[in-house]
Amino acid sequence: MLMSYIEWNSFFKNEVQAQDDNIAIVAHQVVIRCILVYFGYESKESAVDTKVENCVPYVLDIK
Repeated sequence: MLMSYIEWNSFFKNEVQAQDDNIAIVAHQVVIRCILVYFGYESKESAVDTKVENCVPYVLDIK
């Protein structure tokens, strides 16, 4: 999971722009956990045990 988090951290720093209003990411459960950690919704330790439901949208307020 650590490598995935590092890769997603780089993605958000380089690709996501502050002026973007909405971003849709369709991803595997591990990637969703990494996103939750990146935006401060989970710690790295708790994200491992976080239940990520199939076919459920996760909407994050990041502004």
